[in-house]
Amino acid sequence: MFLILSDWLQAQTNGQTCIDCHKGIVHFLPEVHGDQNTQKSSAVQGGTLSDGSAIFATEMVKATNDKGNEVRLMPYAELMQWKVDGNQIQGTLHGWQQVGAEAVVYQELGKRITLALMDEDARNHVQVLKTVHDAVTDSDWKEISVTVNVAKEKMTSDLTALNQYGNQLNQTQCSGCHSAIGSDHYTANQWIGVVNSMKNRTSLNKDEVRALTIYLQRNAKDMAKQ
Repeated sequence: MFLILSDWLQAQTNGQTCIDCHKGIVHFLPEVHGDQNTQKSSAVQGGTLSDGSAIFATEMVKATNDKGNEVRLMPYAELMQWKVDGNQIQGTLHGWQQVGAEAVVYQELGKRITLALMDEDARNHVQVLKTVHDAVTDSDWKEISVTVNVAKEKMTSDLTALNQYGNQLNQTQCSGCHSAIGSDHYTANQWIGVVNSMKNRTSLNKDEVRALTIYLQRNAKDMAKQ
């Protein structure tokens, strides 16, 4: 065990990973105890709001529409035209639903970057702006908007801090077996499978996996710079 730890520390000093010695044969890291394995990314705290700017969910959070139906916002979900009412914020969520699968609201047409999950009643109380056919998925998609109410403490205007958090998760959790992969290496839809195939080899919890996936998708090679 001490030999493993010594080799691992020397590799860290030289900027190497386990693959440099194992040549990719062993994909799982040796179990290393001690302070070197305790680095943890800090989630973004909500409540920092700037007038006139868009605001973003800091984590998955329960919200409601103006009928009281449940709308569960995902990390990075953006609200526009918002206002503060005590400890709550009312704002407009804009996104896309695939016809036949309206429970999920996506950020863009054809790109499965999840903004929100809706219960059955909430799906029936959205404003449909237009419906278009997407040739790639060979299905119809609806551009929608919906007014939601959410806790003020779960929203922030600081997108830079959110992106730093997502990048930190990628750098600290996804570089143990190989060098961290840049967000622009894959498309938004490809990142879902990539993260799912690797998540069990990290110490990421479900909230962190969700935040990391959406960060990588939002900054993927087929997305405009956020």
